[in-house]
Amino acid sequence: MAQIARCIIYVSAFLLLASYIEARFLKKNFPKTDPSENVRKFLTGAVQAGGLDSIRNIENVRSKLSQFRQSKRKIAATTSDALLAAKAKNIQKLRQQDDEEPVDTIGDINQGLEQFLYDGDMMLNDAQANQLTQQTRQKRQAYTSATARWPKNAPIPYTIDSSINDTTTVKLIHDAIAFWQNMTCLTFKEDNKTSPRIKFYNGAGCSSYVGRVTSLQEQLISIGDRCGYFGIIAHEIAHSLGIFHHQSRTDRDNYIDIVMANVPAGWEDNMDIQPLSNNYGISYEYGSSLHYAEKSWFHIQSMGNRNMPTFADVQLINKYYTCSSACSKTITCKNNGYQNPANCSKCICPGGFGGDDCSKVADPEYGASNCGGNLTATTSWQTLIGQVGESSTVIYPRQAACHWHVNAPEGKKINIKVNYVRGPCSLGCFYGSTEIKLGNFTLTGVRLCCSSDIASNSQFQTVGNLAVISAHSQLAVEKFSLQYMISS
Repeated sequence: MAQIARCIIYVSAFLLLASYIEARFLKKNFPKTDPSENVRKFLTGAVQAGGLDSIRNIENVRSKLSQFRQSKRKIAATTSDALLAAKAKNIQKLRQQDDEEPVDTIGDINQGLEQFLYDGDMMLNDAQANQLTQQTRQKRQAYTSATARWPKNAPIPYTIDSSINDTTTVKLIHDAIAFWQNMTCLTFKEDNKTSPRIKFYNGAGCSSYVGRVTSLQEQLISIGDRCGYFGIIAHEIAHSLGIFHHQSRTDRDNYIDIVMANVPAGWEDNMDIQPLSNNYGISYEYGSSLHYAEKSWFHIQSMGNRNMPTFADVQLINKYYTCSSACSKTITCKNNGYQNPANCSKCICPGGFGGDDCSKVADPEYGASNCGGNLTATTSWQTLIGQVGESSTVIYPRQAACHWHVNAPEGKKINIKVNYVRGPCSLGCFYGSTEIKLGNFTLTGVRLCCSSDIASNSQFQTVGNLAVISAHSQLAVEKFSLQYMISS
C-alpha cells in the first residue's frame, strides 16, 4: 500500500481517543428487507417507466453484471493478503465492544436488487452495461460520456410521482434539489413534459441512473420508504448528475485497504475501480457522501457520511460541469473556499467555515443555536465543552451542527487533549460525531463517535495555527470535552 495510506491509518490509530458512550438510543432494529418484494417493486416501476424496452435493458444489465461479477470473483479468489486479513480481524474484535446503534444502510435497504444494480444503488443503461467488460484505466470519478452531462443552459426537468405521498419526503427532495442548485451552476424545474427528465418515485429501495440518459423519457430515482434522509436523496441526485461512488476512483488503493476475502458474493463490483469517470484533481475524501462507510472489508475509521455532500463532493460537480465560467467577475475567497457559481458575490466554504468570503466560523446548522464560536489558545490548558442535538430517540432527516475555531498566533501550533465524547455510536458515525480538523480544512476531519475510537494517546497537534472542532447530531445529544493550548 502506498505510503500516504499507511500514514493515514497510523495517524488515525494514534489520534483517536477514549470515547465514553452513555446508553443505547435506538431500542429496536430497522425492519428487515423482503428481497422478493424489492424485486417485484423494482420491475413494476421499470415497466411503468419504459415498458418492454425497459425490461430488455434490465435483462441486458443483469447479464452483463453477472459476467462482470464472475470475472471479479475469480480475481478475488486468487487475491489473498494474510496480514491485511489479520488487521481486519483485529479491528472487528475492537468493534465488538461498541454499543453500536443499528444503521439502515443503502445496502440493507436494497437487498434483492444486487442483480440489477451496479455498485449497490446505480442503474445502468445498455451502453454503460456493455462497457463493464471493456474497461480501460484512467483516474476518474465523474462519468465522461459526451451525453452524460445535463445542459447548463436549461433547467434540469424533474417530477415527483404521486407514489411519494409523504410531505416530509417531498420537502426533503425539494431541499436536496435546492442544495445542488444553490451550490452549482445547474438549475432544476418541475416539468412533466420535457424529456429526458428525472422522476422521483417510491420504488424499491434507493437508486438512480448515472448521468443523463437520453434514451429514456423518464429516468428514475427511487426514494423508497426507508430512503427519506436528506443525505441519501442528495447522494442519488449526485448519481443522476453523473457521479460514481468515491471509492471507485482508480487511485483509491493509495488510500484504503479492501479485504476481498470478506466481500460477500454479489458485491464484487461494489469494490471495483471505475474507469468511466474523471477525478478532476479533487483530493481523496474519506468523508464523502458518495463513499461507502467502513465495513469489514475496509479498515479506516469514519468513511462516508449520510448527512450531506461535502465540500469536495460539491467541488467535483462544479468542475465536472465547468461551473467556474458562470461568473463574469471574480472575488477572493479565504481558507480554500471558491466562488459560488450560483451566487457570484459569495464563496462556497469548507465545512466549519462561513461568511461571504469563508473568513468566519460557520453559523449553527439545521436547528442548532447558541453554540460555536472563536477561541484563542494560550500557553496554558483551557477547556472547551460543547454539544448539539436534543434528548430524543427520533432520527432527524438532517444533522444539526455547531462549529468552533481554536486559534493561535501565526507560526504556532495547537495541542489538543480530548477528555470524552458522548453520543450515539454508529457505522460511519451516521447519527453524529465530534469532528476535529487539524490541517487540510477542505476535507473531512477525524470523526469520533464510538468506544473503539480508543488509543493510548488522545493528543492531537495541528498542522498550522488553527483547529476546527465540529459537533454533529442527527439522533440524541452529541457532547464532547477537550483541552487546548499552544504547543511549546
